[in-house]
Amino acid sequence: MNHLLNILRGARNAFTLAPKPRGYRVDAGGFRADARNLRGDFATVGRDLSNTIRDGTKLEQANNRPRKGR
Repeated sequence: MNHLLNILRGARNAFTLAPKPRGYRVDAGGFRADARNLRGDFATVGRDLSNTIRDGTKLEQANNRPRKGR
């Protein structure tokens, strides 16, 4: 029983310490800014994927090269 009471007290404390919700803010041109940021994120991900694939291909080619002395 004490264990259950301890859990309930902990849950009560968690709810009383929750921060107050922030107000919703609407910015002029918000959709335009989101679209611009999303395009930038897409370009970054594409560039990183391209670099990773290119580096992985170089590594694979290096590992498949015949070695001297073998």
